[in-house]
Amino acid sequence: MVGVRIGIGLPNHVEGADGATLLAVARRAEDLGFASVYANDRLVWTNHEPLTLLAAVAGATTRIHLTGVLVAPLRTDHALLASAAASVDSLAGAGRLTLALAPGVRAEDFERAGVPFAGRGAALDALLRELRHCWGPDGDVGPRPATPGGPALLLAGTSAPTLRRIVTHGRGWLANPGLARFEDFSAVLRVRWRQEGRDGEPFRGVVVPFALGAEAVTTMERTQRAFFATTPEHAGPVIAGTATSASAVRDVVHAYARAGADELVLQAQHPDPGQVDRVAEALDAVSVGA
Repeated sequence: MVGVRIGIGLPNHVEGADGATLLAVARRAEDLGFASVYANDRLVWTNHEPLTLLAAVAGATTRIHLTGVLVAPLRTDHALLASAAASVDSLAGAGRLTLALAPGVRAEDFERAGVPFAGRGAALDALLRELRHCWGPDGDVGPRPATPGGPALLLAGTSAPTLRRIVTHGRGWLANPGLARFEDFSAVLRVRWRQEGRDGEPFRGVVVPFALGAEAVTTMERTQRAFFATTPEHAGPVIAGTATSASAVRDVVHAYARAGADELVLQAQHPDPGQVDRVAEALDAVSVGA
């Protein structure tokens, strides 16, 4: 599929996905030629912290791209976050790490961290400025990132402030809004990008869950209902939007390729590394690499 990279979302949010399993999934994704692996974020949940996980993945693989989603306002020590991200960038090697920063939508994560839920947008704006300072020529925290200027920054979400942050601070966008919203937001983003005088085109990535086989589908449904326990209205659409057959996987890849996505991350919903083999078989002749 010319024009779209395909990555694998690590099943970091799925119960039973321990460290060894997550590294096995990452290595399998690299062996099969996928372009990237993706680690999601949550505090009041079972998942591994994404930067820590990606540092381990960097050591267990050699070339696959690493994308970490961070609920950024939870990290109140901005210089420390800059140092942690630069450390992963240094360990992985130049150009391998991308961070997708999100303002967060779950109040319980903020309450547990002792961070105000209100004002998280302003906190994200301040963090973006600090990251660029720390990774720039006048930065005063170590290490120096291997990537000049620091890891690429994407912004997650579909709000007006997200749009502003992308064109002001980011390389592009990563979200899971559904195809129609992806197309609508992409069109607006491209206009704003040009209005801001940015060169080239903004990166546009999307995350779509998949679960292949009866056991994986059952695990996905159970996981999503638990994950969205405090916002149950979101569970149904996520479950309905999960690709649960080889033909559905192919259809979603072709749909987002036609919509102009630069990268499609297929988010595993079961910890079995064999899920990566299944989705590779489903893709068959579709090119998954960079």
